[in-house]
Amino acid sequence: MGLKALIRKYKEKKQFDRFVLDNTWEGLIPGDVMEYKERKYLYQGINRNGGPGMPGFPEPVFGPINPLGSNQVWYLRHESTYPFGNIPEVMSESTPSAKDISGTLISFLNATRNDLKKVDHITQEQWNEMLEGAST
Repeated sequence: MGLKALIRKYKEKKQFDRFVLDNTWEGLIPGDVMEYKERKYLYQGINRNGGPGMPGFPEPVFGPINPLGSNQVWYLRHESTYPFGNIPEVMSESTPSAKDISGTLISFLNATRNDLKKVDHITQEQWNEMLEGAST
């Protein structure tokens, strides 16, 4: 491998590391509220270890838009993610949520970034106020 190839590989690695560290994805930042099929999901950030079926590949995670919502996360899965458009049935949007070892429910959205529409943003302060309001 030549010096130019090594430098390019190093720069790509650094750019990828920044992407994971920043917790941003496709212009979204944690707290952005996304709408998909008339339901709203909160962009929580990047799962650095990769989600189900995609270990080792950091990917975006979505959750409920209310701190009292279910302990559930959603990952994006689309036909284009898998060869020949065959998503395993267990990762289908229509499959019921599954619990992981921590008790978190995991579901999938058959979507790409283009299918999601940003409709709002919830700051950490707003999130804390919703949490406090519910506990009183």
